[in-house]
Amino acid sequence: MRHMRMLFWAATACTALAWAAAARAQFLGQSGPLEGMATGSRMLGAYVGGGAGDVGPAAELRFATAPHATVGLGASVENKTFGMQADARAGLLNTGGDDPLELGGQLAAGFLTGGGSTGFYGQAVPGASFDWSVGRGQSFSTWAGLGFRLTAATHQVGRGDGVVRVGARFNFSPTVNFGASLEDVGGTSRIIAGAGYTF
Repeated sequence: MRHMRMLFWAATACTALAWAAAARAQFLGQSGPLEGMATGSRMLGAYVGGGAGDVGPAAELRFATAPHATVGLGASVENKTFGMQADARAGLLNTGGDDPLELGGQLAAGFLTGGGSTGFYGQAVPGASFDWSVGRGQSFSTWAGLGFRLTAATHQVGRGDGVVRVGARFNFSPTVNFGASLEDVGGTSRIIAGAGYTF
């Protein structure tokens, strides 16, 4: 009987650890600066991301809701884990001028399933971004953030992880951009890179 109990608890711990790794496999993070896009515009992004030997595709559709705010819906697949994320990004304080510094952040909620487990997470990531024009309709952006993610899964009531991110994006034109970012959740890092088309 004691042996069976030990096996049960070992299996439960392994399952929880496997889901925790799957939760961090979700690599959708922040694909652009806080400043957002022109009101009424949309952006479709396609990305490849991964870490620790796992690579997978991701896609995102963003909508401008205000001059300094966007909302988005994204999906990714990595190591047989499917994830979806809805988020809102906003710049709440802007220095103005030709090269504005924006302070604000992202609120996001996500859904994950894979490896026989399903879960949800919510996160808040305050951050800053810097945008400047390089001429001929081109611009460059960088951003960084530090926040917290709370996860609830089939085998876990709740789990808290720190979120650290940095990224950069180059807008080749008002419609086409290329960007890359590093997202660390709970000590597991993911790199994502790809292109976006604004219309």
